[in-house]
Amino acid sequence: MKYRYIIFPLLSFFLVITSCNDPEFLTENNPNDFTASAFWKTDAHAMNGIMSTYGALQLSNVMGGSGSTSMLVRTDLAKPNPWNSGAKALNDFSFNESTGFVNGKWKDLYVGVFRANQVIKNVPDIIMDDTQKEQILGEAYFLRGLFNFWLAVTYNNGAIVLHTEVPSIDKVEKGLSSKEEVYAAIISDFEMAKSLLPEKWPEEQLGRATWGAATALLGKVHLYQENWGEAANNFKEIIDRPDLYQLVNIEDNFGIENEFNAESIFEVAFSDAVKTGASGYTVDGPNGSEATTRPRVLAPGFAGGWRVEIPTLWAIEMYKNDPIDPSDPRNVGRTYSLRSAASIAFQGDELPFYTKEHGEINWETGNLKTQGYIRKFQNWQNESEDKTLTRSGINERIVRLADVYLMYAEAVLERDGDGGVQTAIDYINLVRKRSAVLPLVASSYNKTTLMTHLIKVERALEFAFEGHNIRYHDIRRKGMAKGIFEEIAATDFELEGAIVKDFELAAQNYGPDKEFFPIPNSEVLGNENLENSGD
Repeated sequence: MKYRYIIFPLLSFFLVITSCNDPEFLTENNPNDFTASAFWKTDAHAMNGIMSTYGALQLSNVMGGSGSTSMLVRTDLAKPNPWNSGAKALNDFSFNESTGFVNGKWKDLYVGVFRANQVIKNVPDIIMDDTQKEQILGEAYFLRGLFNFWLAVTYNNGAIVLHTEVPSIDKVEKGLSSKEEVYAAIISDFEMAKSLLPEKWPEEQLGRATWGAATALLGKVHLYQENWGEAANNFKEIIDRPDLYQLVNIEDNFGIENEFNAESIFEVAFSDAVKTGASGYTVDGPNGSEATTRPRVLAPGFAGGWRVEIPTLWAIEMYKNDPIDPSDPRNVGRTYSLRSAASIAFQGDELPFYTKEHGEINWETGNLKTQGYIRKFQNWQNESEDKTLTRSGINERIVRLADVYLMYAEAVLERDGDGGVQTAIDYINLVRKRSAVLPLVASSYNKTTLMTHLIKVERALEFAFEGHNIRYHDIRRKGMAKGIFEEIAATDFELEGAIVKDFELAAQNYGPDKEFFPIPNSEVLGNENLENSGD
């Protein structure tokens, strides 16, 4: 059952003004106005406030609309069709401070920060049940930490504008905080959330942040900051709670039927329902659906999609080479791995796709120069995505137990070196075994070779096309992106009797100045305290 976010759009417009000196301004009140002073009085207001903050996750440049799909092409695993200029700019790293997605994502993430700060500022003064108050504040700290974390890993090498309170009118234009200040604030927020949030919610409230979500994200922040011991400790807390989290069938992580399952630690809830009077497009607020555009962006033409983004030939080859375990009975009659079947559809996999048998599928190669489509988070069991009018209500999984296992393997490897190889292998093999993939043998690896495999291959095959750009952040933070793009650019792929070259522009353009988005030009022009120079 999905927990429906109750969007309260007026909240996002509340701004407490503390420096008004005009007496004329204060002499009369419009009784029809709904202001911040009339709000934040009851427990219902507190609930509306936190649900509005959750709603910011559904904004079209965050995880809603095309927010999640737009980020896919920044990696080695997906590429855009040749007529989509916006996606091409992200894919070949020719974006700049004026690029639409660069501006829109910054704006939408700060909407989330603002809404969280409203809750943190106002809820403590509401007379209500203390336990409920603590939980709502824990959710607000969690969400503020999450929005700031996504800003830090996306923009300006982590040096962003840090808002830790609702700004007054004279404090809206702030300068950049250092990367160290930003990450300290993020860690503080997740630690606070961890101390306040419950381990689980009643079934009708699934989707709200939990102790596990805060612990997993806290570990991830420490991992990204190379605090290996702290990261490992947080991940181990999750691992040691099989009563809360367990691996499930790989395919159950990507459809609408098994949302909030035992592997899920935090996911963003969506619905393909259209509100009365709405157009059906994914618009934040009371007059639009709370959905993603994955069907329209990723589905093939015969299923009602535009195939704006598709898996690369590089990704298809990796999935083809994912070695199945011949001793596992689930592989009887199977050529390719279970996680391959759950992630992509490609020419030669012999599996149905949108109810079409393999021989009936039009692979529509042409200028796209590929042999496949993305299956993950698609309604591919249906005959067509048109049944949801190009909207998807499938939840976006942000972090799941398999991610914690592999991040724990990374943290242990970095902390313990060669001495951590066996432990890392054990947790990697738990993830591989779930998909009936041949287990790794510790004697074949040392710390360096296992780390390369973990980041370059294992995490790619497990988390392709999901989360908040998991794949790109993995290869960027490990310094692998440039080398991978150059390797792909130097590879000759054969398709329909022709040689195909990919990622040549990405390999040429990628460098330190393209690892992060710049501060948007609209923000720099409107705030004299901002400039595009990170730490």
